[in-house]
Amino acid sequence: MLEQAELNERAEVPEYPPCGQWTPPVRKSAPPLRTLVARISHDLRTPLAAILANAEFLTETNLKSEDRMELYQEIRASIDRMNELIADLLECAKGEEVFRPAVGNIVEMTESVVRMIGVRP
Repeated sequence: MLEQAELNERAEVPEYPPCGQWTPPVRKSAPPLRTLVARISHDLRTPLAAILANAEFLTETNLKSEDRMELYQEIRASIDRMNELIADLLECAKGEEVFRPAVGNIVEMTESVVRMIGVRP
């Protein structure tokens, strides 16, 4: 039984081509400019829509002070997000890398996204 297991192990080892025949994987080319512009437009419209919606809610006269402050803070957060996106666009235009990984709280980020795209009654 042990001999059979050893034979099976040897049979499962794939044969690799000699080192001189190996070719590196092909890199994906950058997406076309049209696709990039569409993605950027979408990313800019999301906080802009939140700003517009929250500004409309601020025009209501029967809002409590704390609700008004919350709407204002959401508008500020959306404006900050748009500023970040525009700064990234400017960096991209310079030809530098824009991707900057960061450590953050996923729960807070998810709640922020839900607030930003959520529809108020």
